[in-house]
Amino acid sequence: MARQILESVKSVSEFKERTKKEEDAAYKFFVEHKDTLCSPDNLGTASKIIRHKLELSTLKNERCIAMLKAAGEKRKQEELEHKKKLREFKLNKFNVDSLPSLDLMRPVTPEIRDTLYEGISATGGGRSRYLKLRDRKDPEHKYNYKFPASWDYGWYFSEMVKLDNIKKPFNRSDVIKNTLFGRNGIPMEHIGEIVQKKRFV
Repeated sequence: MARQILESVKSVSEFKERTKKEEDAAYKFFVEHKDTLCSPDNLGTASKIIRHKLELSTLKNERCIAMLKAAGEKRKQEELEHKKKLREFKLNKFNVDSLPSLDLMRPVTPEIRDTLYEGISATGGGRSRYLKLRDRKDPEHKYNYKFPASWDYGWYFSEMVKLDNIKKPFNRSDVIKNTLFGRNGIPMEHIGEIVQKKRFV
């Protein structure tokens, strides 16, 4: 037997209309009698407990909202301060005046500076003599601090090697060995003494 579509659609629409009428009637009745229905006498003790819980939850919600609002304002303030500091850092990044002033090279003595104006380089004076005099000076006396790591070799060379023991002008010396290498943490200048003591024991 074929399905009667028209009758089923009609019955569904009638059911919807009846349901809507019942809901409207119930809502109208509640609006007219809500004062008596929602009175404390009719609701009983259970409703009081529920109402008290709702009030407490409302207070908790208000407290949470206030805390969230304060945290949001604090976070916005921190973001503004961070942006301000970042902006100041970018402005002062390439500003040389804001950096501490510490010259790499020590100032030249007036006696050596005056040699620049005495004679010319072609005759061995002037700039040529000035550079030779500057080259004779030890690096620890020319510079305030060691700038590259390679300056570790030969820094305070006069204390490391006895200049009186050097017989030739181009004599070799163990600069790297005395600077870097050691035996059991013993400084190189004390190893000779230890070896001599062991020989006579």
